[in-house]
This record gives sequence, C-alpha cells and structure tokens, in this order.
Amino acid sequence: MVKKELISNDNSKGYIPDYSGVSSFNAKGFLDGKRPTFDLKKALSIIKNDPVVKGALVTLVDKVLESGWRITGKDKRSRIKALEDKLGKIRFNKVLKKLVFNLILYNNAFVEVVKKGEELTDLNVLENTLMEIETKDNGDIVSYSQDVLTKPTWKPEKILHVKLHEITNNVWAEPLDMEALYETTLIKDYIRQYLMWFFGTTQKRGVFAF
Repeated sequence: MVKKELISNDNSKGYIPDYSGVSSFNAKGFLDGKRPTFDLKKALSIIKNDPVVKGALVTLVDKVLESGWRITGKDKRSRIKALEDKLGKIRFNKVLKKLVFNLILYNNAFVEVVKKGEELTDLNVLENTLMEIETKDNGDIVSYSQDVLTKPTWKPEKILHVKLHEITNNVWAEPLDMEALYETTLIKDYIRQYLMWFFGTTQKRGVFAF
C-alpha cells in the first residue's frame, strides 16, 4: 500500500483571487476576502473569454433585432425614400447592432454623430470603457471624451448617449446586468478551475492508492 501524495494549491483551497486578493483592516485586525471594487474593464475581459456567455449575448442581441424596429421621420412617417437611402449609406443596420450590444452589456451606449454642414454623414458607436463625461455641479454635461493618448473631445450635441435602464439621475447608467453577469462568470470560472485540479491531480481516487 502506497500513501498517495495530496496536492494542495489555490484551486484546492477554494481561492478566488477577485474576492480573496483584497484585505481590509478594522479593530479586530486584518480581514481577508473583502469584495473588490467592480472593475468594468476586468469584467469585460472575463466575459469575453467565456464562450458560453459571449454566445448568449450575441444570440440575445440578434433576437432583440429580430423582434423588429422602425425609424419615424419628423412627419411621423417611416417609409421615406430619402431617409432609407441615408440609413443604407451610413450602414445603420451594423450601427444598430453595435448599439444594442453595448446597451445590453454596459447599460450605456455612445454614438458619435458626424455631420457635414447640416447633413448627417456617419454614425460611430464609441468604445464604452474609454468614455469620460465632464459635467457641471448641477449635472449638465459639458463634454464627452475618451481616455486615450490623443484625448478626443466632443460637444454634447455631437454625441448620442443612450441608457437602457436609468434608475438614478447619474450621468452614467449603472451597469447592473454586467455586474450580475460578472459575479456568475467568476463563480463558473472558479468551478471549472476546481474541477480541472480535482480530476487532473486524481484527487477522486481518495487518500490511499493501492
């Protein structure tokens, strides 16, 4: 009878870095396991790397668009030839798909409205995680910008900011669905790592091997 070597690591200890990697201090000393601040970029990275979650999001966006949509002109008519031609030129179907994806994922979407004179020439969905909003003390928006090297800036009238669910007066709609999805994906990823450790190190064979 040979005694089996038990392998211990972070996976076997039930270690989830996102929860256990932060320590807080109070009168009783250091406490481990405090939930870290929600990081939108980190959450997006985790969700993008999960094929099941990513596939579900793409399917949801497709189903939303399949349910139908229409654009109504100033005279309340949607079947206007000039309007349909313009939407075709600016690839509105692709813009709309990106818009819905951002709304579902972030609860916010930012669209740059590009004009030549008074004529609309393009619509660009901007990267949500790079956006910054400058406001006055009363909440009025001064400008939109992106946190990149060139720091592009837009006046409020040049950006269409759409919020899916707005439960506060904050200029940013809280990404509530994203946070819930992040929590679920973290747990799913932990279970996957634990099972890989459990079966990969033959822990299922018990303490002793014959």
